[in-house]
Amino acid sequence: MSLMMSLMLFDPATMTLTATGTRLVVALAISTIMVTYGFSKRSLNRSGAAAAFVVGALSFFCGMRFGLLLIAFFLTSSRITKVGARRKRAIEADYKQGGQRDATQVLANSFTAVVCACLHAYSCDPAGRDARSVPL
Repeated sequence: MSLMMSLMLFDPATMTLTATGTRLVVALAISTIMVTYGFSKRSLNRSGAAAAFVVGALSFFCGMRFGLLLIAFFLTSSRITKVGARRKRAIEADYKQGGQRDATQVLANSFTAVVCACLHAYSCDPAGRDARSVPL
């Protein structure tokens, strides 16, 4: 199957979403929900929310396992950030209430993982087997 065929989002013959299109819709929906949650809980500022949306959408598009791992990381790190807030306020001169992450922090914590997820999605078939027999 050619790359262009695998990237088709909509099948004109049946008038339905392809598997790739469905994955994209799910990735965008889950990413929107998580970014809205993070922004409402003040874990992300505006730039952080925009970066988190792109990171989340790419992660879920590359595979559910990558997206779920990202959610687990986000939820645990957001909770841990709030631990010892009083002590952090006394120690850090530039302490921000709520520990909001901006785009730089989001990308610093996720860029390598997203690149690896994209490389995995590109080099492996949907069942997770290596399509080119290249050992990792």
